[in-house]
Amino acid sequence: MSLRCRRRGLGLRGREVRSDVAGDVVIGCRPSGTEENRMKYNSPHNLGLGDVNMIQETVNRLLHRVNSEDNHTREFSPSIYRAPSVLRDLSPSSFNPILVSIGPLHREDENVRAFEGQKVSYLINLMSRINSSPQEEILKSCVQKAHTLLNTIKACYIWKKNFSDAQFAEMMVVDACFILGFMIEVHMSYQENSYTGKELQFRTIMHDLMLLENQIPSFFLIEMFQCTVLKFTSEVSFIELIKPVLTCNNLFKADLKFDNVSFRTNDHFLSILHQCYMPPDNYVKKLNMTHIIHSSIELDRAGVNFKPSKDPTWVMGMEVKQDQFACFFWSWNRPTLTMPVLSVHDSTEFLFRNLIAYEQSFQTQGYVTSYAFVMDMLVNTHDDVAKLVDSKVLVNIMGSNEEAANMINNICKKVTISDSYYEEEWEKLIEYCNGYWPKHIAKMRSASNRLHYQELKDQVATYLLYCGCGRYNNVLPLIEEMKRSNVKPDEKIFSTIVSACGRAGNLEFGKAFHQFITENRL
Repeated sequence: MSLRCRRRGLGLRGREVRSDVAGDVVIGCRPSGTEENRMKYNSPHNLGLGDVNMIQETVNRLLHRVNSEDNHTREFSPSIYRAPSVLRDLSPSSFNPILVSIGPLHREDENVRAFEGQKVSYLINLMSRINSSPQEEILKSCVQKAHTLLNTIKACYIWKKNFSDAQFAEMMVVDACFILGFMIEVHMSYQENSYTGKELQFRTIMHDLMLLENQIPSFFLIEMFQCTVLKFTSEVSFIELIKPVLTCNNLFKADLKFDNVSFRTNDHFLSILHQCYMPPDNYVKKLNMTHIIHSSIELDRAGVNFKPSKDPTWVMGMEVKQDQFACFFWSWNRPTLTMPVLSVHDSTEFLFRNLIAYEQSFQTQGYVTSYAFVMDMLVNTHDDVAKLVDSKVLVNIMGSNEEAANMINNICKKVTISDSYYEEEWEKLIEYCNGYWPKHIAKMRSASNRLHYQELKDQVATYLLYCGCGRYNNVLPLIEEMKRSNVKPDEKIFSTIVSACGRAGNLEFGKAFHQFITENRL
């Protein structure tokens, strides 16, 4: 046999062997065109269309997953999950528990493992308070409840770690009973004023209970409350029991309002705190933020006052009010921005970041994000923080004003805003700031430290000349500016004022102005 024929024979046998191994048709002879097409499209291993059986199997698996998840997705969306990485990477410590893990997301973190034994101790103490039934019977009812609600509980989470149903149910019971036991201890300590020595641990646990990634569904916590706490006391409701952890993490000095708090299936501590800040139903919001406002220092230079809100209809509400100042027969309306008193401390940043992350990745209103954007505009430097502190609308116990300014400026990085709850008030401020007097007063005040005394007097005289020509009813800001700039009364500036007003036909006004300054010793 020639070498060429031997090569052909080896090639044929090689193809036959490969074909047998693959389970395909042996290519011993070439089929006709019609038969080849029929075999091509009917073969279950057609590489062009894919394995028909495999495709059908994949479709069936997807349909099964869709059907199994359909009921949950129709009722609610998962609300406990990892914060979006774009926000988390900016400050990982704001999302990681310090002492105790709740739920599956941080269960295996190294720094929280040591506290697992303490959680079991809280469970034992909680069970020991129940005298009406054996502890084993109570514990069994808790575990049965967890297994009954297991699918609904799991639907509240998004996580990748694998736990068996038994492990997951055990974790939920231990975590829920720990929280209830801890809250009972806090509640009794507050009543008896006996928590001395435990403040740091209490505060750290309350910190961890507010993290987006460290939650337990409130509906299951309520079920465990009914299985345990209500067995030995009926004097405290569930909302009363959890109030300390919410008030301890309040961002503002104003008291939280719990009247409108509802416990939905996918709620947890963080979402309940979020509900406490919810605006009234009639509160107007706009779909986007269209106005950029000045910083607090710039607004102050234009004549805007800042005052704390008193009995607001919304704890996070801000309102622009016009204050009427009368002097003889002229007046000037200086706006006052009333706003909630923000408490800036070591926990402020993590609270803002977790609430904002919750709003950014869950289908809920973005009023905390809207407020944070407003504060970011009002604060540019430590001087802005100092102004808000002086106005008593911000309490800074964090440290320096520089630290507070940096924190406020950083919490909105890489955050998107879709709802604005302050547009109407900003429109009022912008309309005021674009007026003649606020614009020029702001310029004069920003330059007052650089102006020579004579230059300042000339500016005042020029403005008063303009006032004397028919705009004298807006002269009060100039008087106040002379106070701030320590312009001492002398006959030269007074004679300039009087003569300017006299030439404009308002001599009586000039004399009245002269008398006012003299009497008040500006």
